[in-house]
Amino acid sequence: MPDDIGLWINLGIVKPRPDIWQKFIKQATWGNKTFRVSVTTPYPEDVRGWVWIRQVIQPTGDVTPSVRYYPKPETQLIELPPPPEIQDRTSLVIRAIEVKRSRTRWNGYSKTRQLPLLAIKLEELAGV
Repeated sequence: MPDDIGLWINLGIVKPRPDIWQKFIKQATWGNKTFRVSVTTPYPEDVRGWVWIRQVIQPTGDVTPSVRYYPKPETQLIELPPPPEIQDRTSLVIRAIEVKRSRTRWNGYSKTRQLPLLAIKLEELAGV
């Protein structure tokens, strides 16, 4: 869906869990570093902590370092640049984006208390 910045490609919606990495249904194929993240949760103000986001480079399976994303009610822009060594070798960089929810005790939730529902929508900026 286009806006003032450009055309956004919807990569899907994921409900991150603290025990496993989950992939978005579509892969990032434009090679851009700019992504738009939206929380599609009924009560985003109840969400505490953060979500880890990482890239899995295709077809090698190389994993980039994870970055923290702090969910907020408003849509946020984040940067996930393709690794330079991959971008230098090929013009087509295909990345699977994975997320994993943090599990922190300091935010009032533990293994015995259920975390509030969290769903995240990720979009990749198309074009250059």
